[in-house]
Amino acid sequence: MSGVSQASPGSAFGNWMAIGTNQPTFVGDPSAIVSATGTIAVHDKATDNWIWGTSQGSVGCG
Repeated sequence: MSGVSQASPGSAFGNWMAIGTNQPTFVGDPSAIVSATGTIAVHDKATDNWIWGTSQGSVGCG
């Protein structure tokens, strides 16, 4: 899985890069949501049949 982030709210996005290590192969398209508090979460199903995800700790944080 790859991702891109901002250093601070309103700043330019950085370069795309691999996220994490030893992750399974993901299938399908990832799903991203914005919570009621404004944080972003991304989830996807992997070949191990688990749902993997990551999310922001707070609004504007990577």
